[in-house]
Amino acid sequence: MARISARRSAVAGLVALLLAGGTSGALAATATPTLGSDLGVPTQGFGRVKPATVSLGGDPTGLAIKVSWKSWGAATAVGSGTGYYPPPGKPTADSVKVPVTLDATELGTCQGKPAYKRLAFNFHYKGRSINGSVLGICGKLTFKNT
Repeated sequence: MARISARRSAVAGLVALLLAGGTSGALAATATPTLGSDLGVPTQGFGRVKPATVSLGGDPTGLAIKVSWKSWGAATAVGSGTGYYPPPGKPTADSVKVPVTLDATELGTCQGKPAYKRLAFNFHYKGRSINGSVLGICGKLTFKNT
């Protein structure tokens, strides 16, 4: 009988804690981060966990498709996929498909939720790694220095 009463007390205490929102901090601390925050149309992939497509919504150099991510939740998450790079001397319209690496960094909070706040594009063209855009992706899209 005493064991049942103790169990009821523990359950009642847990219910009271949950109703009072006592675990919200613990849940937020363990929540899976997103790639920045939703930046709206025409962007794609932002505000999502491990997006397979990331698009800045403009020219093709801001598009990565078939992205697979490693180390999501660590200080740096690295995505590998296909991007578009304009060969030297060619206009953006003549961009070619190349491997692209996305580095999501600055893990913190964005609009109150765990998120990566910075994203860098790196293109791989003819054996070279070429730095692309480095962006702030929390709340609004901002271009940063590399």
